[in-house]
Amino acid sequence: MSRDPFFDAIRDQLLPDATDTEIESLFGQYLGAQPEPAFIAHIAGDPKPQGSKRYVGGGRVIEDNPGTRVWRQSAQLQLATYRSRQLKDPIDEAVLVQAVFCLPRPKSVRSMLPTSKSSYDLDKLCRALGDALEGAGVLKNDSRITTWHARKRYAEADSNGPAITGVFLRIYKEKQ
Repeated sequence: MSRDPFFDAIRDQLLPDATDTEIESLFGQYLGAQPEPAFIAHIAGDPKPQGSKRYVGGGRVIEDNPGTRVWRQSAQLQLATYRSRQLKDPIDEAVLVQAVFCLPRPKSVRSMLPTSKSSYDLDKLCRALGDALEGAGVLKNDSRITTWHARKRYAEADSNGPAITGVFLRIYKEKQ
């Protein structure tokens, strides 16, 4: 295993035959950001998308997906723990966010790529993650995200253990 969960997820789930040096080189050239991430985290759990909100009367607005609020609260708690170890203050400049959403695979699905309606829209997963990053104080405001590199995959069990769901996350400060 390497130095961070995102790197391990890239190697194990997306580029299993690449060397560590090849992965670092590929992402360094591709990202157009600072070479070292400003923030690294793995948010455990089953990511939920942030969809539309509905007005239900009496001045109340609720999420269309009832699991979103619970997931975002859990994500904020986990991110706050990582933040306390990695950041003094919220990041208040342009950032690139790299995220791999590892979703639980339904038993009836054979494909590696989650493209069914039940696998959620990637843009809505990113929206929920952006709000969680702001809510946890990792970012001053989620409008600081200028670039997203996001993927969604089904989590895969292997000989080392069970499938790990959640979000593998790296944040880079954009070059000015």
